Amino acid sequence: LKIAYEDKEVIVVDKPAHMPTHPLEPEEKDTLTNALVARYPELTMIGDSRLEPGLVHRLDNDTSGLLVVARTPRAYTVLKEEFRQEVLKKEYLALVLGEVDKGGKIDSYVGHHPESQKKMEVFKEKEQIVKHKARRALTIYEVEKRFQGYTLVRATIKTGVMHQIRVHFASIEHPLAGDRLYQRSRFRKTDTLGLSRQFLHSSRLGFYHPQDRRWLEFFSALPEDLSKSLSSLKPR
Repeated sequence: LKIAYEDKEVIVVDKPAHMPTHPLEPEEKDTLTNALVARYPELTMIGDSRLEPGLVHRLDNDTSGLLVVARTPRAYTVLKEEFRQEVLKKEYLALVLGEVDKGGKIDSYVGHHPESQKKMEVFKEKEQIVKHKARRALTIYEVEKRFQGYTLVRATIKTGVMHQIRVHFASIEHPLAGDRLYQRSRFRKTDTLGLSRQFLHSSRLGFYHPQDRRWLEFFSALPEDLSKSLSSLKPR
């Protein structure tokens, strides 16, 4: 485990790629929470689900970077409320296909894809939103750097819908580099980086400490695989 911060109330961990955040079945192992519980046994008593001990939020299996875990019932309640009130700050670095002109926001309703439970979909019609139990998702982004055929963006999510950043950028025709789940066939022909995962990294995390209300903020540099891919691109 790469621990960025810990005290008696919270843990901030820097999750590697290709590791599930938590098990889906009781017997499943080799997840982040398995490792956390081995090191912090008290986590088994924290949270709403024994399969998600202490988790305030999650990251996709192949998304790397920062997330916060509660060590006490009080910390869990306070941090979940910060998340609900959109106080907890989550910022990501994402490399998307195509050249994005400028920053903006994507505000839409996202629910499970009607033909695949592994995917999410943006729904616009009220009937479809209700039918698929879609939730409102808000992503605010700004352009960090432009490359030939790609754009590095800094995205802040105000909500926590599954695959939010991935499905949002796919919906505006700028899917993430390496994201085979959300790239249409025509994009795969132009994605030449050969990444083994989507280019998405939780690079910045901020929240008020649940005990003394100090604002804490943490940063995580791009991991080697993403940094190497980025260095191979030609700037615009």
